[in-house]
Amino acid sequence: MDNFSDNFDYILQLTKSLSLQCWNNRQETSKIEQLLKRLAKQSLIPYEQYIAEPTPEARKEYEKLSELTEEERLVTENYKLIYHIQQQEYLNTKLWTLITQINELLISIRTFIVEQKSVRPENESEFLQNNVISSTSKVADNRQALLLAKEHSKETLNLLLAELKVTCSEIDWERIPRESREFERLRSRLTKIEKMHNITLVPNI
Repeated sequence: MDNFSDNFDYILQLTKSLSLQCWNNRQETSKIEQLLKRLAKQSLIPYEQYIAEPTPEARKEYEKLSELTEEERLVTENYKLIYHIQQQEYLNTKLWTLITQINELLISIRTFIVEQKSVRPENESEFLQNNVISSTSKVADNRQALLLAKEHSKETLNLLLAELKVTCSEIDWERIPRESREFERLRSRLTKIEKMHNITLVPNI
């Protein structure tokens, strides 16, 4: 008996909820109808004609008017082409920025090698900070831009990384103080580049 009563209460509440929803829908429909009547009156068109389904001829005419003209189609295609050109120019700019930074890193390391082979620099820590560490930081920070345009730059990047690997192998790492903070930072930067590109720049650093 209790179950029957509970079911009856549930059905009653559901009926009330549905009735309220129907009433709200009728209210919204009435609002839309009033708006349409107002528009028909302002357009000097009978309401019945205003809400009537368009004829096939009218639909066909509307579709014809909606079609782009040859001039509009060309303008749209030109806008798309301009966008792609600008996007490619942006990627190329990022690519050459990264390549320039790698070249600067190579120059810095070569300078360091020359300094090592002649006279030991008076301040190795300052040299590492101002040249090698800052350059490796820029290379790592701009890697994402290169990935976006790697189809145009993979060969160039591989050549530069190969050259970087050779130049790093020419450095006498034993002459750099291992306990210096600059050495630790350099090791961290080089390790980051090694992991990014799956290469070995300095064995057992």
